[in-house]
This record gives sequence, structure tokens and C-alpha cells, in this order.
Amino acid sequence: MSILAATATTPTPHPPALALIIPALLITITLGYLLVCWVRPFTPCKRCHGAGYRPSLLARHERLCRRCMGTGHQLRAGRRVLNYFRTLHDHGGHR
Repeated sequence: MSILAATATTPTPHPPALALIIPALLITITLGYLLVCWVRPFTPCKRCHGAGYRPSLLARHERLCRRCMGTGHQLRAGRRVLNYFRTLHDHGGHR
């Protein structure tokens, strides 16, 4: 007569719990990004790293960054989307 040992199993989350957690997490991340876009609409320019100028390849002088027009900042992509929807709302769907 042999003794059979029970195997330990770890409980897995139920699919309904995951179905509630994942959308809630995505909504939280999206709302957090929209809040950042509202509070801080500008980000440092990726090309000049926020300096506003770039070194010239041939000469020893620096020139203004064409991507940010020398400001060192760019509008965030999410803020562009918010501005587009606000324009749609203000003009009644017509640009």
C-alpha cells in the first residue's frame, strides 16, 4: 500500500479578475498621461536635447535647431491630440 502525496498548487487569478484589472490599469495610465499633457504640455526637443541650437558640421559655429525653432521645447504628442479635439469642439466640427 503506497502513500500518495498531494501536490501543492498555486492559486491562479480568475479570468474575471483580470478582465477588470487590465482595463482599469489602461484607463489609469491614459488619464495619467493626459494629466501630464495638460500640466506640462512641452517636452525638451529630441534633436537638440533642449539646448535650442545644434553644432554645424562644416563650420565651428552653432545654428538654431530647425525642429524646435531655437526654443528647445516641443509640444507633446498627447497635447497635439487635445488641441485638435478642442479645435473641433470650438469650431463645431469644421476646421
